Amino acid sequence: MNIQKKLVTLVSSGVLLALPLISSALVVPGQPGTLPAGTTVSGLTVIIFDNFFWPVFITVAIIYMVIVGLLFLLAQGEPEKVQTARMALIWGAAGFAVIAISFSIIRIVATAFGI
Repeated sequence: MNIQKKLVTLVSSGVLLALPLISSALVVPGQPGTLPAGTTVSGLTVIIFDNFFWPVFITVAIIYMVIVGLLFLLAQGEPEKVQTARMALIWGAAGFAVIAISFSIIRIVATAFGI
């Protein structure tokens, strides 16, 4: 097994081990298992997106960019590996843009309808 496969395995194992910690960071004040008074479905959606999905997305995006940086370092000037790392960077940036735009659309629609 080469160093690149070992590194990808190590990073993905670390991410999978860290996900339960990230998901447990969602804290809703009040008694356990209850929502704040006056919480609607739309309010609950905003709480879930702001407190769970956005931090998880940012964490995954940062880890992905670190992996892309390591791909560039491990390429050592080999044109095929540099091209692979470049494509990973382009697709990662495109994915980040799509997710950021989708979060923005949700926020714009919620503001427009007064949610």
